[in-house]
Amino acid sequence: MKRKKRTSIFIFIFLSVTAFILASLLSIFDMVQTLELKSLDARYKQRGVLDPAESNIIIVGIDDRTFDEAPARYPFPREFYARVIHNLTEAGAKLIIFDIQFTEPDMKSPRGDSILAAAVQEAGNVILAGKIVIDKVKYVKEPIVTIIDPIDPLLKTGAEWGIVGEPTDNDGFTRRYLLYQPAKDKTFLSLGLKAVKVLNEIPDTASVVIEDFRFKYGNLDIPLMRANTMLVDFCGPAKTFPTYSLSDILDDSGFQLRVNDTDYMDNFMGAADLPPEFAALLQNPFRDKIVLIGATIEEEKDNIYSPFYSYKGEKIKTPGVEYHANALWTILNGRYISTMKISHIGLLILICALLISLAVYFLKPLGGLAVLLVEIAALAVISVLLFNDKGLWVEITTPAISAVFAFVGASGYQFISEQKEKQMIKGMFQHYLAKTLVDELIANPDKLKLGGEKKELTVFFSDIESFTNISESLPPEHLLEYLNEYLTVMTDIILGNDGLLDKYIGDAIVAVWGAPVMREDHAAMACSAAIIMQRALTDLRREWEKDGKPLFKARMGINTGPMTIGNVGSKQRLSYTVIGDTVNLAARLEAINKQYRSYTMISGSTYEEVKDLFHIRELDMIQVKGKSHPVKVYELIEEADTKLPDDSMAVIRAYTEGLKWYREKEWEQALRYFEKVLKIDPNEYPSILHIDRCHHFIKNPPPPDWDGAWIYTTK
Repeated sequence: MKRKKRTSIFIFIFLSVTAFILASLLSIFDMVQTLELKSLDARYKQRGVLDPAESNIIIVGIDDRTFDEAPARYPFPREFYARVIHNLTEAGAKLIIFDIQFTEPDMKSPRGDSILAAAVQEAGNVILAGKIVIDKVKYVKEPIVTIIDPIDPLLKTGAEWGIVGEPTDNDGFTRRYLLYQPAKDKTFLSLGLKAVKVLNEIPDTASVVIEDFRFKYGNLDIPLMRANTMLVDFCGPAKTFPTYSLSDILDDSGFQLRVNDTDYMDNFMGAADLPPEFAALLQNPFRDKIVLIGATIEEEKDNIYSPFYSYKGEKIKTPGVEYHANALWTILNGRYISTMKISHIGLLILICALLISLAVYFLKPLGGLAVLLVEIAALAVISVLLFNDKGLWVEITTPAISAVFAFVGASGYQFISEQKEKQMIKGMFQHYLAKTLVDELIANPDKLKLGGEKKELTVFFSDIESFTNISESLPPEHLLEYLNEYLTVMTDIILGNDGLLDKYIGDAIVAVWGAPVMREDHAAMACSAAIIMQRALTDLRREWEKDGKPLFKARMGINTGPMTIGNVGSKQRLSYTVIGDTVNLAARLEAINKQYRSYTMISGSTYEEVKDLFHIRELDMIQVKGKSHPVKVYELIEEADTKLPDDSMAVIRAYTEGLKWYREKEWEQALRYFEKVLKIDPNEYPSILHIDRCHHFIKNPPPPDWDGAWIYTTK
């Protein structure tokens, strides 16, 4: 009995270690990491909103009021920002930080840049923003690093500038803040750190030191989270920091707003020269304040999902400028959030598993279940307390998973041990059922046939542009009615053109031509159907516009090649469908449309089949993620017997010629043709895209063996 007991304990310990290993392996998956991140968000929300008033950080936002009241359209002339600097300085602002990138000359006002530079130099307390862009190009060993700094007139003022960027986690939320970025043998500090450098008077000679996964710079010692980032201790949701409209700061006696012109800033001008006791009487909101300036409206797409995105029933994204304010507040107050060491996390995972295994061993499964629930509750409570009091992020998802695995394993083993005889009978019964299943398969092999055959076919993918936004704007019943109307029309066209409707994936459509009945002209049939669908969608939009419904467009991708077709699925359910790289590429082409703002893209293999039957233009040569070879992609326009407008034909000819010179690395020649396109159609985005690339390659020439392909690193 003692030997049996020792063996049992050994097995329970083994089960605990197994649970530890399984939970640790699961922790690398996005789903588990996302669960842990959501638990971190819950800790922020449980802690509640913090008052950032004592930090003296305020925000000046480019908001709806600014758009309504400013006497010029956005983007505003640089003179506006010069006046903002002057007025804030006169009002006694301590530091002015721009979350606005002045990286291109002011095209509206030739004197705007010099006026802004003069204001920056005169104030002496302005920090500017820049950016570092890292691109990977095929055949280039090292990524292309582009430093986008402020324009020369601003750099010559000697003003500090820092880089901006919002690192996101797996779930699209932003919880971390970029501290620095090494590039071209230099270390560039972030916008927030540059502000701290000025405020803490850290000398220019100070260098960045990374030691024991901590960032050390001057008098700063910050725990790192994933390479060069730190966790931000967010004070709360959007508008937690005091926020003023940019139009208020512009509003003085020398500046005329379109509406609500009250000369607001005249109340505080000259406050910087007043003694503190007199300045206090003015109730000046700007004196000795750290002022961050940036966009606060959703339309500018500078907003992030923060841990407080969904808080007390409201879902509000945090403006990027307030994200910087939270990060600056975190550093200035030393409220760093640290994480446990990997060894400590591993020990916690193992202890949780061991505790549950021993609880099951001594207290039986029911007692073990009670301990499991208590353990998980204790993990949650302790994690909240340590987060609130110590700023420590204690991981709870993986330890909880290991405890559950340990409970399942230990309970299962104990059940087997106590019911040995019944388990033997059950084992025999399972073998009997397995033999019956085998006999049934032998008698009816077609029931579970999973195989298929390889054929040359054409596959089609389509997806509605910005469907998420549309779905959020409609009640569910109206959304389904709207979507069904669209899918019905599209499906009728597919079936009417001898296509096979493979499946719907939400609002997406997958179709195949050439099976199950083989047609030699399957590529042409697929292209004809796509053109008809685009026409039908245009007609639908006219009807929807009359009914006041949302309007949308659909992106389509078509590829021809070998693929496997047949019954695919499980023993319970089969589906006649296609699989293979050809199918995957068609799906990628549909998505790649977004990069060119095109709506029907075909592959080179499809083009070779239909080039004489349609108006088609080559768009680019690309290499999509997951593929090692580049492919040419084309825009499907119309049937060949349809006469295109002269302007459209001129655009195609000029673009094609520009693409030829682009491939030959004759950038200036290519630019001339792409710019010729824009004279015909200023909104012709593929030409705009290639103009940007030509300028890039003029400054950063590709290697001699460059094949003209552009690499897309995302799906």
